[in-house]
Amino acid sequence: MSNFYGAYSDEQSITVLNRDTADCYCLGGDERLLGEFSAREGKCDNLFLCIKFGILRNEAGDFTGSNGKPEYVREACEASLKRLGVDTIDLHYMHRKIRYIGLPEMTTDELRRAHKVNLITAVQVEYSPLTLNIETDGVLATSRELSVSIVWYSPLGRECLTGAIKSSE
Repeated sequence: MSNFYGAYSDEQSITVLNRDTADCYCLGGDERLLGEFSAREGKCDNLFLCIKFGILRNEAGDFTGSNGKPEYVREACEASLKRLGVDTIDLHYMHRKIRYIGLPEMTTDELRRAHKVNLITAVQVEYSPLTLNIETDGVLATSRELSVSIVWYSPLGRECLTGAIKSSE
């Protein structure tokens, strides 16, 4: 889990970790945790590993921007590989040592343009009972038409459906 969902512990995170992480989650802590868990449980060979990169944060956890420059892509990928303790990332939400290309949060027009340039195999979007936009904005239909998989994030409604929020106050 990441710090975007409120308070968390490694034990709780392992229970729900869905093999989809990003270098900005807990400043790389989610990748470290997944790597340690996979090494301990011997499950690395059975994982389809999805990693995102590009959002920059400082040591205090503040967002400082984004970066998709080739040198940063390489740096981010190498850091993720090291934290995870693996040689290959299966799905990287940009480029480098990947088997498939996925892109986060795209409109139908952006997806079509990207798909013309290179085969896009996955699009990541927020999807939960509280966020159903892909059902009406054309992303789901376009993804089906182009045979692009949907990888959703925040299926628990950004903590709203976890029981952690007891009242509106």
